This record gives sequence, structure tokens and C-alpha cells, in this order.
Amino acid sequence: MSNLFLIAATLAIAACTRPAAPTRIAQQSTSIPAAEAAPAATTLDGEVTEKIDAAQYSYLKLQTGSGEVWAAVPRTDKEVGDKVKVASAVWMTGFTSRSMNRSWDKIAFGTLEEGAPAVLPAGHPAIGSDPAQGMFAQAAAGKAATAQHPAPAAAADLGNIKVARASGPQGRTVVEVWSKRASLKDQKVAVRGKVVKATDGVMGKNWLHVKDGTGEGAQADLTVASDDTAAVGSTVVITGVVHLDKDLGAGYHYDLIVEDATLKHE
Repeated sequence: MSNLFLIAATLAIAACTRPAAPTRIAQQSTSIPAAEAAPAATTLDGEVTEKIDAAQYSYLKLQTGSGEVWAAVPRTDKEVGDKVKVASAVWMTGFTSRSMNRSWDKIAFGTLEEGAPAVLPAGHPAIGSDPAQGMFAQAAAGKAATAQHPAPAAAADLGNIKVARASGPQGRTVVEVWSKRASLKDQKVAVRGKVVKATDGVMGKNWLHVKDGTGEGAQADLTVASDDTAAVGSTVVITGVVHLDKDLGAGYHYDLIVEDATLKHE
């Protein structure tokens, strides 16, 4: 059960990766400058020096043999001074808890070796209220019940997509975002399109692919990360920031992604 956190996050992100997208496995860089690449699942041993309980999980600051680290685990009764072992720890960089209005440059998600994952039932009001819960809820739902990597999910075949360009000064087509990506780097854009793929609640975000009928191949759709979501086939206007050369850790890299996006359904 403890391995489900790693499996859920890895497989669901893989399912959102375009088959033809210009991605590559990151070797050294991460989204945090000068930080080391996110390692594979590991085990952390240490003494709890600080603890923060939030909803169905606990944040633990650990004093380990290699220094202080933070870990997030399903809710535990362990206290400051206790020695714990966090199994199947998966590292995330640049993580923010909205409910606590606090950020960590680097934090490990895992489960205590002697504990069991907290299970949030479907429809639980806490699900989705904080980025950490995406990982715990995903594992609890059992959406990745096998350790084998399936082939990346194909985008839905919605026929001939033809969607008008978003209005306003930020309005762009999909192909314009790709072709003008250098000048649009770190800029906000608005794109109207149809959702052809959606994976929700992974690493605290919902992952969408949007097409408007422009562009070809890998440049025919946009990968979008958002707190909002939409059903496949929906027409939406996404407004978010263009980021280039984005490393999400765990070996997933995007040459172009629109992040912090809001969705307007039409």
C-alpha cells in the first residue's frame, strides 16, 4: 500500500503526457535552480523535530543523518521526539500548501513504515482543498493498481476541431503559443479550445490537454496545469502563464506548459 503514492503520481502524469510531445527525461535540472534532480522513491529515517497536522495528513520535519528534511505522510499520532521511518518517499520541489499558506522548496511524500495510508472516501469535502490531498486521494482511490507502466493514454478523438481564437489582448491560438513561445515565456495567455485529455488530482494539480484545430503534431495541443478541471469534449477558455523547459521532477519534463491556469467553461 505504501508504494501507491509513487505509482499513482508517476502513472497518472505519464497518462497525461502526449505520445508525440517533445519531452525528455530530466537528468540533472529541476524546477528549483541549483537543486538536485528529484530521486526515485527512497526511505527516510529521522527524529521528528517539528510537526504540523492538516486535514488527513501530517507534515513532519525530520532530523536525519544527512540533515533536516520535510516529509508529508497520512495523518499520524507520532510526536516531536519520536523516531520514524518514511517509506516510498517521493520528492517534490516548489510545493505550496494553500490551506496553510506555506511553501517548501523540497518535500518528500510517503507513508510511515508501520502505518497505513489514510483513506479519503470519494466526495470527501477535503479532497482537492489542498495540493497534498491530490496525492493521498489518488492513492486511496486505487487508480494505479499495477506496477507496470501502461502506454500513454491517447487523446480523445473529437473529430475535426475548429474553435475560434480567444478575444482580448492575451488571446492566442494553440499554434501561436508554440510559434511565439520565446516571446511569451512567463507571460499570461488566453486560449479557447476543446479538452481532449484530462487527469485530475495528481501532484496537487489537474492536467489537461487542449486543442483548437491549429498546429500540427506535438504543436497541435497545449498541456495545461490548473486547480480547475473540465470534462473531455468541453470547450473552455484557459488563462495561464507560459513556462518553458519545465521540469516536474520524477523524470517528467515539458518543453512548453501553461501553468496556474483558470478555466472558463463555454
